[in-house]
Amino acid sequence: MDEQVERGAPVVRVEVALSAFTRRSRSISIHHLEHRLPRGLDLGEHLLLHDPATGTHWTGIVADVDFTAADTHYRIELGTRITDAEARHWLAPCPSGAGGGLSTGDVAALLIALRRSQQGVRETYRSYVAESAGTTAPAAPYRVAGERPS
Repeated sequence: MDEQVERGAPVVRVEVALSAFTRRSRSISIHHLEHRLPRGLDLGEHLLLHDPATGTHWTGIVADVDFTAADTHYRIELGTRITDAEARHWLAPCPSGAGGGLSTGDVAALLIALRRSQQGVRETYRSYVAESAGTTAPAAPYRVAGERPS
């Protein structure tokens, strides 16, 4: 019996004009309604950006989300420029394990999971330090090895 592999939501493709300034600054603000996005985007989510004026494709990541009563605004950080073939692969990746290897989508999903797990570890560590700060004795003063106490 073939193993079913659960995938996250498909990569969202956003049609957006990327000015020279946007490409230099590596960041762009987009509005949910203006770009007719199929669903809400998550913080840290990877996207495929297509510039119809130049025909180029770029990777992107949602760096900030702001909600208003009328619309949702996203700040997208530009990633790398990718080829048309890579863009097609991002939008319709081959099934996991096809040919015995990982697809680009599989690697992207692994990197997303790694990033989220690192964020979780960092938050857990910060809360642990904050909780234990009040219960531990103050740290001993810093001394260089071989130095005599004063």
